[in-house]
This record gives sequence, C-alpha cells and structure tokens, in this order.
Amino acid sequence: MNTEYKELFDRLYDGKLIYHERVTILCELVKYELMADSFKLELKAIKPLHNEFDFQNAIYNYIISKPTFEVSSPFEVANNKVLKGKKIGIAYCPFSIWADPVLVEKISKMSDEELNAQLHDLLWS
Repeated sequence: MNTEYKELFDRLYDGKLIYHERVTILCELVKYELMADSFKLELKAIKPLHNEFDFQNAIYNYIISKPTFEVSSPFEVANNKVLKGKKIGIAYCPFSIWADPVLVEKISKMSDEELNAQLHDLLWS
C-alpha cells in the first residue's frame, strides 16, 4: 500500500478535497481504496467553485445527478509520479485533485467573490 496517499487522504480538512476536470468542485471524500499500483476515490460533490461557463454548469449538473462519483489513477504514469506536492495530476491526466488540508480549508471558507478573484492563483500558481 502507498503510505504517502494514505496519509494524504487520512488528514483531509473536514473530509474534503478539491476536484477539477473541466469543472472545479469542492467534494467530500466518501471513501478511498489503495491498491498496489493505483488508487480509487468515491466523491460527493458539495459545491462548484468558480465555474463561469455554461458547459461547466452542465458538467456539474451531470455530476450531481448521482449521489457520488468515482475517479481512479495509477500512482505513476510513464515513470512520472501522479502526486506532485499538493496536487494529484500530471500533464494529460484528465483530472487534478488538491487534498492539502490548509489549502482546502482556506478555499472552503472563501466567499464567491474571493473564489472568483483568487482560486486560479491558489490552485495553478
């Protein structure tokens, strides 16, 4: 089992993380499974974070049409670790996940105006 991921998922802020795949969502981690070379997460969407385009709202509405959704990934892709610092995701990976408790707590407590102004810099800078 990969202890790096176990420690990461076990110390989430209030059981939450941020998921991005065309739409950025604050999510609750319902459960996780660590296999020998990969992980699988079951997530429940809590709220969208700064989704300004119609297609993003359509994707979010599709995601919340089900009680939960699952994502999975190997720990490495082409000898590149998927976990890099505070972010899970690499180039050409369809999604990114931020699980750092300090970052997630900060974003969880931000107003919509603060999210609009700061979210991009907090996640991608």
